[in-house]
Amino acid sequence: MAIKFLNDIDAPNAVLTSGNQTVAGIKTFSDDAKFSGNVGIGTTSPAEKLEVVGDIKVNDSVNPNIRFARGASYWWDIGHTSSDFQFKSATGGTIMHLNYDGNVGIGTTSPSQKLDVSGNINATGTMECTKFVANANSGFEFSIEGDNQFNMIQTAANRSMFFVTAAGSGSINFGTNNTNSRVSITSTGALKSTISLAVGAITPSTTVGRIDAANDIVAFSTSDIRLKDNIKSIDKALDKVNSIQGIEFDWIEKEEVHGNSGHDIGVIAQEIEKILPDVVTTRESGYKAVKYEKIVPLLIEAIKDLSKQVDGLKRLI
Repeated sequence: MAIKFLNDIDAPNAVLTSGNQTVAGIKTFSDDAKFSGNVGIGTTSPAEKLEVVGDIKVNDSVNPNIRFARGASYWWDIGHTSSDFQFKSATGGTIMHLNYDGNVGIGTTSPSQKLDVSGNINATGTMECTKFVANANSGFEFSIEGDNQFNMIQTAANRSMFFVTAAGSGSINFGTNNTNSRVSITSTGALKSTISLAVGAITPSTTVGRIDAANDIVAFSTSDIRLKDNIKSIDKALDKVNSIQGIEFDWIEKEEVHGNSGHDIGVIAQEIEKILPDVVTTRESGYKAVKYEKIVPLLIEAIKDLSKQVDGLKRLI
């Protein structure tokens, strides 16, 4: 039997006989109505048990729902409570909650954001957003699982932030997609930079690998005697110092190579290399550089040699 309602229906206690029927007018059922065939509202050819052409209004003073069920144990309710919209299940309670203001909650009935999730999120595609905010009062963790595992963790105890990759899986990079503009933490924990570094209120240099600081840089070099062998004084220190020129000069405009400009003082690397080759290095650019602090031991011994000469002259007077 197929019943077709073409208009609003209100005919109390109407009897519907078997076979296809089309009911016009208004019909009200005061008790349960049972149909063994397809029912169409707004259509004379329903293809399903209930087919509606037009809008459907579900109205009830207390939380109206539409239930999709398979037996008594498995069902889903779609409906609303107060002014909000909800999806409920037989086993999980409220699964999804849609506030009247448009906020969606999954695992929560009081979403405060456009999407508020209480629980884990698993995404296999791309997640795009202009801002990512985590409520870190109890700490949070952002993880990418699998062979390329990556974790971003903030602990609640001291508000520390950790970036962790799977052991031996590679490095963590900070910067742009340009590999020449990155700071990296390698898989061994080493910090590597392919850019310059500026500390304090100072403009970064364009010279790759250069470090500039607005204030003092304090550093200590390892010098424990227990780590040294074949110890001996620098021979002919004063003669070596006399072979070095202390010069003043103007830098040639190649700041992208050496990171310097204007008038300066110093030494010539090629001269130092002949006397103290260990304090001179040749960079990837081919230009030579001097470890100026390594010249200090030479100056100490040179002063001692000079002091001996002065003492000898004093004895002659």
